Amino acid sequence: MYYSRDQDGDEGYYEKGVFYINSKAVGVNNPDIAITFQDGLYYASKATLLPADSEGGNRAVTIFGKRNSTTAKFLDKCVQEISGWIGFDLGSSGLAWWGVLTEFSSKLNVVDSSDFTATDELNWSGNNQNVLQISKERTRIKASGGATILELLNAGLSQGLKVETRVVGRQATVSTGSFSVAGMNSAVLNFAGATTVTALTDGIAGQIITLIAGNANATIQHNATIRLKSGANYVLPSETGVSLCWSGLHSKWFEIATSA
Repeated sequence: MYYSRDQDGDEGYYEKGVFYINSKAVGVNNPDIAITFQDGLYYASKATLLPADSEGGNRAVTIFGKRNSTTAKFLDKCVQEISGWIGFDLGSSGLAWWGVLTEFSSKLNVVDSSDFTATDELNWSGNNQNVLQISKERTRIKASGGATILELLNAGLSQGLKVETRVVGRQATVSTGSFSVAGMNSAVLNFAGATTVTALTDGIAGQIITLIAGNANATIQHNATIRLKSGANYVLPSETGVSLCWSGLHSKWFEIATSA
């Protein structure tokens, strides 16, 4: 251990110098510096000087726990590692990232909030705005101004997805009478000639799909899995649409609306 008033310009937080715990050897294969209890039986942390390699020059890394360096060995920007679990006190704890613009770029904290019915809440903040909140009851995604734009309710009668603004879905243009609607809420039927839609596959319970006629060549077939109100095939006029909802109980599509 030694003391320096301003080694490499480091005068310490109070500008009164720094005490150094130092490991020095010929070359760069320096012994690690460890903080332990019971003659090394219990490790608190240790510091290692990694040699220069393809990831960068000589660099010091602090490992909290007993294992040798793993992450920093392969990532030169890493100067600290955790070997084991990290615990947070519910009353006052979190992680914060100080940005390049002299402000916190993002923060992660666990708090007790009256905004949620559960006492445990996880907040992810970006530029001092809570953008993601997770509790036992719900998951919220918020806009930069603080308004909730998407909420996933996890339990109770209100379980489901709540959207405060609008839903932007996936639309596809199809050219065959049987196609997958996975992840879609609308499809444009752009058939080169007269074509009958006979099957919509990969639907999920509650999914609503709107079929939009790009021309006058589409016919929707009333069959065992596509149930139309009229009970008969429907020729879809150009630039009109029909909406169907998939019933998981019946494994069928049911017509719920038409624009014509």
